[in-house]
Amino acid sequence: PDPRESQPTRWLLGPKEAVQIDLHFASPKPGAFSQSFSFEVVGYAGVISTVGVTGSAVCALPQISSEPRNVFHRKVKSKNPIAVRRQWVASRSCFEWGPLLVGVDADKEAEYTA
Repeated sequence: PDPRESQPTRWLLGPKEAVQIDLHFASPKPGAFSQSFSFEVVGYAGVISTVGVTGSAVCALPQISSEPRNVFHRKVKSKNPIAVRRQWVASRSCFEWGPLLVGVDADKEAEYTA
């Protein structure tokens, strides 16, 4: 733990001055977190008032999108299964690799996949 966390701190601010406070957050488990922070403000003639600020954070694990529109950039609604090659076919909800042409030359491949 940082030794500054438990020590009280005092700022002397003039009129219209501001202080930026950076809060750093880390969590060992995912979830939503909220914490209240209290500050005492000493005003004119030594009057003390308390100001509360609520900080909130969300910690989540990375996820892979399962939405085909976001995953595949080549999409078709429905086509002949022989003519489709390396595209997501929405009507069948599957990725079509195209015909498996083992032993066919590259120039003849165009005839089969046109």
